[in-house]
Amino acid sequence: MNKNRITIFGFLMEKPMYGYEIKSEIKKRGMDSWAKLSLPSIYNTLTRLEEKGFIKVEKEKVGKTPERNIYHITEKGKKELAHLVEENIVNFETVDYPFMLGAFFIKGLKKDKAVNALKKRKIILNKQIKHLKREIESQKNLNIPLFLSAMIEFGHNCLKEERKFVQKLIKMLKDENRSLK
Repeated sequence: MNKNRITIFGFLMEKPMYGYEIKSEIKKRGMDSWAKLSLPSIYNTLTRLEEKGFIKVEKEKVGKTPERNIYHITEKGKKELAHLVEENIVNFETVDYPFMLGAFFIKGLKKDKAVNALKKRKIILNKQIKHLKREIESQKNLNIPLFLSAMIEFGHNCLKEERKFVQKLIKMLKDENRSLK
């Protein structure tokens, strides 16, 4: 999968890593809510990338722990990463976003159920917005790449805009003169 490959390549460009370390970095950087890479899918992707020559593996033994695989990106992998980055930036294909589908067909719910579902969505959005705001604040004193803080801010702004949209839908639904039909 493109998402798995670009994520793994991106981390391996920074430094060689082992699979669990990649998963930890995803979580540490707040990507787990949108990157959604499980540990098994990371290891499966690493295996496929190694088979294709995009990455190479070296064994490492630390103390009395079992030997682990450290993955390094190859020149072929760097070229593939460049291709994937460009492809993802210029691609305007919409992502799979269940909320948009639900909102589009909201007339499938009774008005009170639709309002309640949107209120639940707003609660979830508020939690995510607070989480990203804390991320933004905590990263101010850290030496993190500028693009990473920009991405977190972008995500924060998108969630705030979605919250405005949800509030607008709630208001529209509460308008007694409006019908969902």
